[in-house]
Amino acid sequence: MEKYYNLFYVGNMQNALNKPYTDKLPQMISFAKVRNNDYIDFDNPEYRLHKHDHLEIFYFISGKGVFETENVKIPIKEDTLIVVNANVLHRQYSTKKPPLIFYNINFSSLNLENLPDNSISNNDFEIMVFDSKKNKIHKIFSLIQKETSKNDSTFLSIQSKSYLLLDEITKLFSTNKNNKQKKPKDLLLDEIYLYLSDNYEIKITLDELSKRFFISKSRLSHDFKKEYGVSPIDYLVKVRLEKAETLLTKTDKSVVDVAFECGFTSSNYFSDHFKKRYGESPSKYRKNNKQ
Repeated sequence: MEKYYNLFYVGNMQNALNKPYTDKLPQMISFAKVRNNDYIDFDNPEYRLHKHDHLEIFYFISGKGVFETENVKIPIKEDTLIVVNANVLHRQYSTKKPPLIFYNINFSSLNLENLPDNSISNNDFEIMVFDSKKNKIHKIFSLIQKETSKNDSTFLSIQSKSYLLLDEITKLFSTNKNNKQKKPKDLLLDEIYLYLSDNYEIKITLDELSKRFFISKSRLSHDFKKEYGVSPIDYLVKVRLEKAETLLTKTDKSVVDVAFECGFTSSNYFSDHFKKRYGESPSKYRKNNKQ
C-alpha cells in the first residue's frame, strides 16, 4: 500500500470544534504527502480510473510515473503540478523505482465564476512542469506539510496556507501566459513518448509513428527533439539499451536473446550501439557488472 508520511483530514478538526463546513468559501478536505507503491497492480480495484466531486491537486516531488485519464496518458516526473477538476476519471502511478513521492491536497466548495463547481478551468485537468523546486507552489506545499505535522497547529493557520496555495494555482492557470502548461501538441508528444517506452520490443519506424499518430515525419522529428532532446528513434534505441543492460546484469539470457527481446533486429547492430553507449561489448559489460 501507499505510504502516507502525514495525513491531515480537516473533518477531524472541524468535528472536534463542532463546526460544519461552510459553502461560502473553498474548504480543504485533506492534505497528505504520499509515497506510491513501487508498481501498480492493474487488477486491484484501488488503482482503477476513478473520479470524485471535489478538486484534487498533485505536486510530484520525486520519481517517475504516468498520469492517465480516459483520453490521455502523460509521463510525469519531479516538479510536475497536476490539477484534476471535479468528476474527471483519472489515476496516477509509478513506472520506475524509486516510486513517485508527491503532495496531495483536495478542496470542496470551490465556485469560480463561469466554471463548473470544484474546477479551475473548463478542461479535464491542468498540468505544469517546473524547472526546479524553487517555485511558489512547492514552497507553499512545504509550508502546509510543516503546519499539518505540528501538534499545536490551528485550523485557521492550516486553512490560510491552503487558500494561499489555491490562490496561486488559480492565478497560474488563468493569467500566466508564459507558463509551461501542456498544449495539445505537447500531449501528442507525450503519447508518442509513452508508446515508444511501452513498445520498445517491437519494430517501430518513423514512418509507422507518423501514420499512427497522424503527424508528418519532419514535424514529429523536430518537435520530439525540441521537447525531449533526442529524436524519436534515438530515444527508442536508448530505451532498448537500458532494458538490455538490465537483462544482461540480472539474467543469464544469451546476448542474442537479449538483443531480440529488446527490439534489435541483429546482434551485431545491438553490440555496436551497446558499446557506443556503455564503452564495452555486451559480453564484457555483463562479466564486469553481473549481479
